[in-house]
Order: sequence, then C-alpha cells, then structure tokens
Amino acid sequence: MQLLPPQPIQEVVKKLSEHYETYYVGGCIRDFLLGKEVHDYDAATAASVEEMKEILSEYKIIETGVRHGTLTIINQHHHIEITTFRIEKDYIHHRAPKSVVFTRSLREDLKRRDFTINAFACDPDGNFIDEHHGLDDLNHKIIRCIGDPQKRFHEDALRILRAIRFAYSLGFTIEKETEKALFRSLPELESISIERKVDELKKMLMIKDKNPYSILVYYHLFPYFDIKAHSSIASALEKAPHDLECKIACFFFSGSYARKTLKKWHCSKKMIRQVEKLVEYKKIALSNDPVTLRHLIYENGIELSEKILCFKQIDLTLFHQMIEEHDYLDKLAINGNDLITLGLEGKQIKEALHRCAELVLASPSLNQKEYLLSYIKSLMKK
Repeated sequence: MQLLPPQPIQEVVKKLSEHYETYYVGGCIRDFLLGKEVHDYDAATAASVEEMKEILSEYKIIETGVRHGTLTIINQHHHIEITTFRIEKDYIHHRAPKSVVFTRSLREDLKRRDFTINAFACDPDGNFIDEHHGLDDLNHKIIRCIGDPQKRFHEDALRILRAIRFAYSLGFTIEKETEKALFRSLPELESISIERKVDELKKMLMIKDKNPYSILVYYHLFPYFDIKAHSSIASALEKAPHDLECKIACFFFSGSYARKTLKKWHCSKKMIRQVEKLVEYKKIALSNDPVTLRHLIYENGIELSEKILCFKQIDLTLFHQMIEEHDYLDKLAINGNDLITLGLEGKQIKEALHRCAELVLASPSLNQKEYLLSYIKSLMKK
C-alpha cells in the first residue's frame, strides 16, 4: 500500500522535498494504516519558514503559525499544513511550549510528538519511518506515550483528553504506564482552557454509534467540563440523534443550567439558544399534527424545529411534507405599526399579534392583512 494524497498536495510536497527533507507526518498516516479515509494531510520539513516561502512561492501561502514554523499551502483548493522540524522546550501551564527550537533532524521532531501511533513519517516516494514502534502499537490496538508518559502529560495536559479520545474512537486500550500517568495527571487539566477541553468532548460526542458516558465516568472527567454525572445521561445519549446540539442537550436538566454552562464553554449564541430550547422541550409533549408543527416552526424556525423533533424521536414525514408545501407561517401579514393605526398600544399590541398568530397557525389561508385587521377591529368592539 502507498499513501496517495490528492495530486495537488503531492505536487507541493514533492517540490519542497527536491530541496529539503520533507515527510507526511502524523494522523494522515495513522488513518491510512487503519484503512480509514484521510481528510487532512500534514507534513514536516527541514526547510525554514522563509525557505518554504521561497520554494513554494507559486502557491497560495497562509501564515498559520509562523512562530512555530507552520505554513498552510493551498494548491487548487487543496490545503496542507507544513511545519519545520522542531524541538519544544519548557512548557507553560501544561499546554504551550515556552520556546521552540528549529532543527534539521526528523528524528528530533518525532520525539516531541504525543503518542507512538501519531509519530509516523512517510517520504514522497512512500517509504515509511517508524522511530517509536507505532506500527506495533497500531497492530495491538494500544495508545502509548512517546518516552516518559508523566512528562508528556505534564508538558501538555490536553494530551490526557486526546489519549482518551483516541482510545475511545479507535477501540484501543491505553497502555498500563501511560494510563497510570494519565490518572496522576488529571488535576493538570484545570490549567487547560475550557474551550480546548470542550473541543475534545465535542469530538467524542460526534463519533458515530458510540456513547461516551461510561468513559467520561471512568476517567472522572465530568468535573473538568463543569457538568454533573447522572445515569440518565447515558440513556439520553443512547437515544439521541447524531447531532452535536442534541448530544450536548443530553447533559442538562434545565434550559437555564444549559445556558449558564454553555456560556462558560464560550459556545456560539446560536448553539446556546438551540441547546437551551432542546432541553426545555424535553418536558413538553408534542403532537405530530399540522397545527402543532406550525406552532413549532413559527416559534423556533425550520432548522431548530427539525432538531427538536429528532431529539424527541418524532417521525419527520409530515414535517418535511409541510416544509415542501410551505405549509407554515414565515411571518404575519400585519405588524405592530398596523395595530398602532387602530389605536392599540403596549400590551394590547402584543396580545393582538398573539391572537392573530393563533388564528393563522390554525388556518394559514387567513394570513391576509385586510382580514386580520378586520378580525382585530371585531375584537375591539367586544
């Protein structure tokens, strides 16, 4: 077998390798050896950033992380990150290296990596380099740190979550000494930003046909995400559709609890709103009929309504039919300004709009400005 990246990526790596040692590295080789589809390619090179820029000047170059020797090269819409061989020293707060020393040695570069199964290299001709016996660990389904595991986790505590995620997603076992060091190092996760920790959690949640609850409990991870473990979460995750917001909603028992936690996670406003709504709808019974579905869409929009229905395991046939036939309410034919001209104000306007919405959601054909104004006038006379 030979690693075969898309031709535009091969072209870039081949061109650079004509001047400096250059290798495909890391996850792309691991996934290839596992028979998985490779989506992202990374390379490491003896060339400096300036040397890369000069040799690859014909391509679009993004300075992804110049301080750490990384450029992203784009050729015909294909991206590849290329990083100068480097040695990392004196990690700060169990995460970022205080200093980076560039080297011309691939061997030194591979030493700094986290796990043996992520320390492969492959030259443009397809020759594999396995300095740390990663292939043995891959064949035996083992996650093992390179060198002293305690030191590896102390350098970068995020490796704790990465080790757990790799083992969980691949169905591998964490090697005995690596796991001992992992448990001893757990408190160092406190020094990692919540965003980075949550990124790892999201990746675990989006692994198909797997439920991470028991893993999160076994490794005592719930406190590091500021959420509480509860057995009901396991069954909720088991039933949840393969959707990130739906999966996250399984962890919460109230919308306010979800909103407060997701703000700490620095999630987007859209995600916070969607998860909050999903949690609130846990306790709301929904009928699968046109009027109920029109209300749902009017209040939440199409995207979130579909998530809610999936989350509650309600058949989507009627919903999709209504969307296709546009049998739902985008907006009322009247607005507050129309009602002001009738002499309504404040709460009267809000109540009148609500009454019109109820009417139209039951009978969409009545969503006509003249009819609704006439309807409100008749209510005013009562």
